[in-house]
Amino acid sequence: MLLATINGGWQRAGLQLAQCCLLFIGFQRCEAQNLVPNGSFELKDTCPYTIGFQEGDRPLFWYSWLNSPDYFNACAGSLQSIDTLVGVPQNGWTFQYPWEGEAYVGMRTYDGGGDYREYVGSELIEPLEVGCTYQLRFRTNPAYGGNYWLIDGGTACNNIGLLFTTASMLGTAPRGLLFPGAITLI
Repeated sequence: MLLATINGGWQRAGLQLAQCCLLFIGFQRCEAQNLVPNGSFELKDTCPYTIGFQEGDRPLFWYSWLNSPDYFNACAGSLQSIDTLVGVPQNGWTFQYPWEGEAYVGMRTYDGGGDYREYVGSELIEPLEVGCTYQLRFRTNPAYGGNYWLIDGGTACNNIGLLFTTASMLGTAPRGLLFPGAITLI
């Protein structure tokens, strides 16, 4: 009788263990799709070779919406010319490692009292749906320690924002629009 109880207990324990394993296998990890194309700015036509967001000198799927943002990538600097201003981690504006990968985008969001701003934007892979909840994450940091332009350590932007719009914003930008750093919209 003792043997039967032990065996019955082991069978129940084995059945419970199998149910637990099925629970872990049956419920696969759910991950949302990132709707921002090239959110870490890794995909490019060519290695950046000059300042500004020029055709062929910017991350794929990203556009300048206002003024002249800059594209920085670790592949820059091999020409030992103006391309050293857009290298990573050291460049003309800052010393900064990317959060992930080898690239990032830089924009002037505050100029110490003037009204000069730079903005970039991209079309989402799929339209947002009314009634759905989305999570947005991006990273920013001030630019200090550049090897060409000195940025006043006392100026920094205290309001970074994002704009979702159904209209093209090329050449225009409302206040508060910014797509900085590595962006994930899921």
